Amino acid sequence: RILEARSQLPEEAEEPVLGPIATGLGMVYLYILEGEGYSPMELRTIQDWIVKYELKSVPGVSQVLSIGGDVKQFQILIDPQALLKYGLTLADLMDKVRRNNRNAGAGFITRGREELIIHSVGLARTAEDLESVVLTVSGGTPVRLGDVAEVKVQAAVRRGAALANGQGEKVVGEILKLFGSNTAKIIADLETRVAEVNASLPEGVRIVPFYNQAFLIKQCYSTVSVNLLLGIALVILVLFLFMGDFPSAAVAVLSLPFSILLSFLLMKRAALAADLISFGGLAIAIGLISDASIILVENIHRHLRLGGEDKRRAILNAAGEVGRPLFFAVLIIILVFLPIFTLTGSEGIMFRPLGFVISFALAGSLLFALVSAPALASLFMRSGRGRVRGKYKAEPFLIRKIKSGYLPFFALCRRHRKWVFAVTAAVVLAGGAALFFIGTEYIPYLEEGTLHLRVAFDPNIALREAVDKTTNIENILLGIPEVTGVLSRIGRGEVGGHAHFINQSEILIRLTPARKWKAFRNKDELIAEVEHRLEDMPGVNLTMTQPIAHNLDELLTGVKAQLAVKVYGEDFEALRKLAGDILAVLSGIRGAADLQVEQFTGQNHIRIGLDRARIARYGLTIGDIQDMVEAAVGGIALGQVYEEQKRFDIFLRYRAESRSGIEELGNLYVPLPGRGQIPLAQLADIEEVVGPRSINREGNKRYVTVQGNIRGRDIGSFVREAQERIREEV
Repeated sequence: RILEARSQLPEEAEEPVLGPIATGLGMVYLYILEGEGYSPMELRTIQDWIVKYELKSVPGVSQVLSIGGDVKQFQILIDPQALLKYGLTLADLMDKVRRNNRNAGAGFITRGREELIIHSVGLARTAEDLESVVLTVSGGTPVRLGDVAEVKVQAAVRRGAALANGQGEKVVGEILKLFGSNTAKIIADLETRVAEVNASLPEGVRIVPFYNQAFLIKQCYSTVSVNLLLGIALVILVLFLFMGDFPSAAVAVLSLPFSILLSFLLMKRAALAADLISFGGLAIAIGLISDASIILVENIHRHLRLGGEDKRRAILNAAGEVGRPLFFAVLIIILVFLPIFTLTGSEGIMFRPLGFVISFALAGSLLFALVSAPALASLFMRSGRGRVRGKYKAEPFLIRKIKSGYLPFFALCRRHRKWVFAVTAAVVLAGGAALFFIGTEYIPYLEEGTLHLRVAFDPNIALREAVDKTTNIENILLGIPEVTGVLSRIGRGEVGGHAHFINQSEILIRLTPARKWKAFRNKDELIAEVEHRLEDMPGVNLTMTQPIAHNLDELLTGVKAQLAVKVYGEDFEALRKLAGDILAVLSGIRGAADLQVEQFTGQNHIRIGLDRARIARYGLTIGDIQDMVEAAVGGIALGQVYEEQKRFDIFLRYRAESRSGIEELGNLYVPLPGRGQIPLAQLADIEEVVGPRSINREGNKRYVTVQGNIRGRDIGSFVREAQERIREEV
């Protein structure tokens, strides 16, 4: 489709590219699949083959990812001694299993007036089918797979887990939305579909929603809508009080609904969503929308009050006097927002709708003032010709009162013009000086109502230990009355977002509404209490933020924190020392929190150093040995077993006791060309070493990150101070 579209574009157009269907901010819904009496494998199977596909069919959903539970797998666990006994190799097993697990087509035959399709069915259906696969014949007796290996249905190797509410491991689903789709509508549709799916699931199994963005969206809409309505009410009140004439004020007030509703029409045309930014733009524009109509109506009011001309002529003259100035005044205000339209990247995505909505509203207000207001004035405003004490001869009471105080003050200012100039200049200079001391932020802080705690354990921790430690943390968090629920993700689930090492745990902390808090006055106090309760856990690094803020930080910088200092270089030891020095400097700056150096070293490795001379002596290649080690230790998928529409991998590897350490790895037998096998220990030096945890590169340069969050001050001033301190002290 992209190639077809490219041929229809002008030559000067940029090359179209396929963008992501979901973004780092696309996670809109998290749920737990619960089922009393069901095993983790049964729940994960239901999640992967029923729930996932039902929810993925909701319009606007990009992906439904599974986390936690046990993935069902048919595992072939090989006994290497049995292989040696029968003179078999891993390659022999892999070839036989693949050839004995397939269907085949054989064309068709014709019988009379009909055709019959011929196909051979040979897919394995059970573990017993796989065990019966014949590998070779020894002494006239078939040697089956079951003679050299165990075939078991058990959990696939896990590199992640999910937990919830201190109750141990759970099966969790994470839903990502399509880029550009409407979040509120997707969540509403998901709630409906979840109810339908719950009704059709096996007895006792149900989907329990844990987190979605609907609450945050409703809260933002409510806040902005209330402020928008309040602004409209205040504008209406001011108009009636200061204009002192109901018809005149009514004409000016009508500019508000006209401009707002026209903005909605233009937003629909421009495919802009009614989100926090666009509603905020309307709230900002409220005070500007009525200006043009007020000026026009006030001028018409003045002409009618003075008399001397008929109503129609007075309205035309009044509109002619201010029409051109009004047009250019509103145009200038719209042009002020022009730089917003030039923003690109994430800034443009976030703030361009603000400029569009304000421009739409101002354009609507100008259209109303120049076209609708004069017509409405001719209908509702009354002529004041010949009325010396009539309605249009006297100014409103409030205006007279204000004038009675303002005119003497104005006269005083005229008499002391130098003092007025001096005070004005002082205010301007003071304001300009204050600009350098005002804090700066990328975006305003958004109260999400949920906390996001990222925990990093020792790099060498096992998954089982990470699960136990995270469960302990969950129980500690649940001891805080304001915490209503916790959900943790360790390591990684399916391919998709949030792929981490197994020593990294992300914990969502669901909170009661802030107005119901009793022990804490604000979120900073709550975060301080969380950190205090967890400070005694050894070897744990904590980073506290919010779910959307966390995803936004990672999307913008690739770092899971507000602040990141990247240290570039090729020498690991030099990088470690510099990162430590920078960490010490940042720790002494006010506002620093959750500081830590990225874990990039300290990982234990078993290194298999292949000896090329010895390998060549036996006529082997590096690839031969590495393929064997990969299959024997890491394992390899050989096919799938079908159970109706469900598919489960057939996975081959050595049994656990044959690959549990250096000695066992040395006893792995490598097949030689022709016949015979040789232990791996005779071809390689196997040793345990400490090496890198991960190697990050940017612009083809290796780097290490010092990261953290900032609390109690703005990011801009912190960064300036940090840059200066690092420049002087590191």
